[in-house]
Parts: sequence; C-alpha cells; structure tokens
Amino acid sequence: MASIRLTDTAIRKAIQEACDAGTRIELTDITTPGLRIRVNRDGGAAWSVMTRDKTGRNRRFSLGEFPTVGISQAREQAGITKHKVRHDGVDPVAEKRAARQQAEAEKNAEPEMTMIDLVRLWGQQTGSDKRRAWIDRHRRISDVFKTLADQPAKGLTSEQIQIVADGWQSPSSAAAAVRYLRPILKWGARRKYVSAEAALIEPTRKPEKRGRYLSKPELAVVVPYLRQNAERSTHAAVMLLLLYTATRLNEAVQAVWAEFDLDAVQPTWTIPGERIKNTRPGKQKSDHVIPLPRQTAEFLRSIRKGRTTGLVFAGPKGGLPSKWDWFSKKVMSETGTSGWTRHDLRRTASTWMGNLGTPPYVTEAALNHADIHSSLSGVYNRARYMKEVGEALQAWADFLDRV
Repeated sequence: MASIRLTDTAIRKAIQEACDAGTRIELTDITTPGLRIRVNRDGGAAWSVMTRDKTGRNRRFSLGEFPTVGISQAREQAGITKHKVRHDGVDPVAEKRAARQQAEAEKNAEPEMTMIDLVRLWGQQTGSDKRRAWIDRHRRISDVFKTLADQPAKGLTSEQIQIVADGWQSPSSAAAAVRYLRPILKWGARRKYVSAEAALIEPTRKPEKRGRYLSKPELAVVVPYLRQNAERSTHAAVMLLLLYTATRLNEAVQAVWAEFDLDAVQPTWTIPGERIKNTRPGKQKSDHVIPLPRQTAEFLRSIRKGRTTGLVFAGPKGGLPSKWDWFSKKVMSETGTSGWTRHDLRRTASTWMGNLGTPPYVTEAALNHADIHSSLSGVYNRARYMKEVGEALQAWADFLDRV
C-alpha cells in the first residue's frame, strides 16, 4: 500500500494499472491522514477513512466512490467523519444500517389509517354503508371535516375536530356531522384505531326543528317561476313536482318514466319502497302510489316528449342532476324570496293542505309517513286513503293555480 499525495492523475494511473495487472491497489493520502482509496481489478475505486473510535478501536468508514466523490470532497468528508467518530462517539456504519432498516420498514409498512378510512371501515363492518342514510352521513362528514379527512386517525385530537366543526359555515350541517362522527370515533377508540380522547366532541348547537313554509305571496311568485322554466330546466321541473306531490328530493330526482301512468283516468306515480326514506330499519317500506293532480300530469306529459324509459329528470350528461344549492339560491334571487329550502316545499304542501281543510290523517298519508293514526288505531286500520289523498292533492294543485 503506497502513501502518496493523491491527485486525479495518480488515481487514474492506479486504475489503469489495476485493470492491466488484474489485481487490487490501495493508496493512502499523505495530505489527510487516514484517507485512502481502494482500486479494484475491474477499475472501480472507492474512498474510505481509517480512524479510532472513542474506545480506541481502529475503524474503517466508507466515503463513496471515485469519481462521484472527488479528491477535495473526500478529504473534507474524511475530516468530518474522524471528528464525529473520535469526539462525538458517532458510528456512521450503525447510522447507515439503521437508515436502511427504517427505509425497509417504511416500504413494507401498511399505510396509516386516515380519518376517512376509519369512517369507511365503520360503515363496512357495521353494515351501515348498506343503508339509505349512509350517503348523507358520509357526505356530511367528508364535507365538514375535509381538512382532517386524510390525516392519520391515531393523531387526531378532540380539539382539532371541535375547532373544525365550530368554524364550519353552516352550524346545522356541522352539528349533524358531529353527531354522525362521534359514534364512529367511539367505535374506533375501542379498537385502538383512534384515541378515546378524540371522541370527546360535542355538537356546535342542538338541531332546531324547522317550521318554515312558503306563504301565499311567496307561492304567488315561486310557482309561476317554476312553471315558466319547467320545460327547459330540469331543476325547475323537479321542484315543481316536489311542490305538487309533497315528496322528497331523492324520491323525485331518481324517478324513471316507468313509474308513471299518465294515461290512466286517474294518473299515478308509484315510488318503489326501496327509494323511500325508512325510519324503521329492518322493516321494508311499501311502494307509495300517488294519485297525481291534473296539473301535475299535464306538466309531466309536456316534458315527456315520447319517452317511456330512463330518468325523468336527467342531468346534462345523462346522470342525476346536481348543483341544487346553486339553483335554490337562483330561484330565491329571481323571485325576491329567501330563507327556504327544497324540503320546505314538502312542509309548504302539508301546511296548506291543512289550511284547505284536509284531515290530518289524509295529509300524513299524502306525505307517506309511517304513522297516520294513533298507535292503537294504526294496528287495526291499514288504509292509506288513496281517494282522499287524490282529492287533497288536487285541491292543493287548484289552490296553486289561484295564488
């Protein structure tokens, strides 16, 4: 092993000699004690430095390959390594080994469960994702807690979750999202997916029961607006149907033409039981047959245009229409009304049918509520008063003609 002042020329000469002789050559640098370069018979050359550690043991540490690591860089790294080993007790070999093990562990580790992963897992394992309410539950949580959705579940704190909920623009939506998320967090805490502390959140406010319905002056501007736009606007057509039939948005927006019998003496719309809101899990809802008022049947015929299959209210791309909040705000802006929601149209129909003298049990039947009598009479009387419902809806439609 020769000791020389290492230069680029000397190293390249040694590489050539090692290749020609088919042997290994090692050179040490007289400028930087301990620095050496080992040249293999295949022409590869690697830097190393020899130094004693804090226990006095002589150690060799790799500094990289030539020419990737040049002479100046090798000398600098040799000085740094010697200082770390002698004075700081650092073991570069152990550090590299630990780094490799850490990288391998991270490579093989399963991805950490996020908050939204926990929500999905809860839905799958409890069967909740098979229920109709799951879509709204998942959407509310995803919307309100979207800034936390991809964060590791184990790192979540109740303070983080509560701050996000308290700062959400709609207190009622935030309160619903907290009510939906809290049992999921408790479920996750029992399985060590999330800390028990994270479940200590509370709704931003108690949900208020809405009592909003459209007054006669409001109906006098909203109804004509919807009628004028029903043939060219899917959103307007759906809203008009909601108002005429006192149905829910998802019941109307997913309607297909096969559900309507518009050519019968008494036109009807049959909503399948699986699409009807079910407040009694485990009990299958029956189909809801709605006797359509004359005005409703006429407006549906006007938009049917020969179709007998497919969605009644298809969006621009053939699927379900969206942007309902945008359209609701548009209607309110252009009619000078405010403060009502799509579901308030159902309450409006119910309230005005009552004002027009419809008996409460008929109104309840029109709304397709599960209980339309007292608990006792409901056991013996299973009638849904279809004739009376038809008369009530017709009276309501006639009233809308007069506002």
